[in-house]
Amino acid sequence: MLIRSADLKGAIPRLHPRLLPNNYAQVARNTRLEDGSIGPIKAPVTAHTFGTAPATFLKWNGNFVSFDQEDVYATPGPVAQDRLYFMGDGGAPKMRVGGTDYALALYAPSLAATVTRVTQDVGNAPSLATVYVNPQDPELPPETFDYRYSAITEKGETIASPSADIVRVDGERVVLSNMVLPEGTLKIRVYRLDRSRPSGAAGRFGLLLEQNYVAGTHGPLNSASITDFFSVFPDVSKAPFEDGDYASTEEVVTYTYTYVTEFDEESAPAPASTLLKVGKTDTATFSVSAPGQSGRGIDRIRVYRSKTSLAGTTDFYFLTELTVGQAGSVQEDDFNQLLNEPIPSTDYNPPEDDARGLIPLPNGLMAAFRGRELMFCEPYKPHAWPIKYRMTTDTDIVGLGAFGTFVAVLTKGTPFMVQGSDPSLMIMEKLESTLPCLNDASIVDMGYSVAYASYEGLVVVSQRGAEVVSRRLFTEEQWRAMRPQSIRASQRGGRYHFTYQPVANGPRKFGIIDLSGEQPFFIEADIEPTLLYFDPDTGSLYYIEGDAVVKEFDPRNGATIEKQSWRGRRIVLPGYDNFGAILVETDDVAGTKATPTDPDCTIRIYADGNLVHTTTEVNFGTRLPGGFTADKWEIEIEGYAAVTGISLASDIAELVGN
Repeated sequence: MLIRSADLKGAIPRLHPRLLPNNYAQVARNTRLEDGSIGPIKAPVTAHTFGTAPATFLKWNGNFVSFDQEDVYATPGPVAQDRLYFMGDGGAPKMRVGGTDYALALYAPSLAATVTRVTQDVGNAPSLATVYVNPQDPELPPETFDYRYSAITEKGETIASPSADIVRVDGERVVLSNMVLPEGTLKIRVYRLDRSRPSGAAGRFGLLLEQNYVAGTHGPLNSASITDFFSVFPDVSKAPFEDGDYASTEEVVTYTYTYVTEFDEESAPAPASTLLKVGKTDTATFSVSAPGQSGRGIDRIRVYRSKTSLAGTTDFYFLTELTVGQAGSVQEDDFNQLLNEPIPSTDYNPPEDDARGLIPLPNGLMAAFRGRELMFCEPYKPHAWPIKYRMTTDTDIVGLGAFGTFVAVLTKGTPFMVQGSDPSLMIMEKLESTLPCLNDASIVDMGYSVAYASYEGLVVVSQRGAEVVSRRLFTEEQWRAMRPQSIRASQRGGRYHFTYQPVANGPRKFGIIDLSGEQPFFIEADIEPTLLYFDPDTGSLYYIEGDAVVKEFDPRNGATIEKQSWRGRRIVLPGYDNFGAILVETDDVAGTKATPTDPDCTIRIYADGNLVHTTTEVNFGTRLPGGFTADKWEIEIEGYAAVTGISLASDIAELVGN
């Protein structure tokens, strides 16, 4: 009778020892079990020592970072710069840049901009002087003439001045002096009353002359002059720009502004200013308030003005950018700037102070929660969490996990899955299983799924839904005896690594659940972690055992190896018999033994629960003692050498024949 075990696996605690598959174990401790052999793990090495014991720790930019609060969720942000975003440290969400922490919330200005319309026109009627120039017929009666003038600037024609009149004797010319012209005047237009039309009729005033404004010729802007030689008649088809015409070209505008940080984060806008009616030759002045939020790195203020499209849609568009030092000062808007860039931050609500559970998602997104509310940030804008993206569950959220474009929303009741790559198009689905999450520290992103602890067992949420995967590994009674509410977990190599506390306030234990095959299995290790952290950059798993020392679990470059133990299934024969030989195949010890004087490998054989033989002989057949029979046999392996196969036979010949 020959029994051979190869492709060795871990333990299945829920199965009776005699019902285990041939290559599975009752106990697997300090073993790797990655390639079919029973390989020992390497002894932990110290990776870092904090000044005091942390409540949460992680690695960022190659350095270990600690927090004094439990369950701090921290992650690098979807930005080009090195920034660490975190929630749950006992205060509002924060951002760490270098060694400085900033509040993540960037609050919008609370006060609207102060705005004023500045009307540009040509002022009052000019002073009029007559110049005598040899009248042709002094006996003709004098005539009265009315004049108005306007200016053409870069933005168009101003309204015409009030009228001024003069009595002219034939042969005289008229000089219009002391005209007040606006800045940027290009041309002067003079209009004269056409007496051939009745008073009050349309077109009474007509264009008399138009001249380019030249300071040396026409004088300064505040006292310009121009002469009517009476050489032409007014063109009544070109009436002056009247007040009524001016009003018809008025536009209603409003202003807003935002705060911008040195990190190029932009706040939501201030309340809109009062509405301002402006004509095409008007200017406006505005002033904005200085930021009241200190310690946020605000160094600029962006000002936006409204613009209405032909379709009737009004939006704010970028006007100018000010320094913080310019806040409170009066700035001018001459309406010469083209408005092209719409305001991007209209819905940039800051994150809530009690938000927690921060996780990264693809496409520049991050997710968090508070109570029953699920929140998403603006893509690639971790400081902005628009209210319009928020979703609500029917029970309180415990924690979040992500895989692919899915977010697992784990609650005190039924889990939810949210799918989407755009926060405005997310779809939420309630899973048909009441599997509450007991502990946010038990939630682990497994890459292809999310695992967490529930009362019924370890739950895995994937595209297929929610499944209790530990049912094939632990009975519900065994699982509850581990106190799943005490679990803190991480992952490495696709395995669920967790620490648990079977007795309240008692020592912790450490276990590994392998979910990679058809049948999950369980491995234990002789450590008592209180905290775990998986470093995705190096693939290393770190832990702390209640102190300030960070250790790396099973380090790849470790030189010392731990003593492993593995006890196979209970072999139950149909009758009483005796095995006469055993062969345990091993590799050489790959490292320094934790206890150098220990044998490389120790094999113990139990019959009907009694230790009947111990040997350290490996890689050749070893005889077993005779003189007794038994129907229950077990093999236990202990040591440092990787075991690749175990064969139990009736005698040496049968063993060698194999």
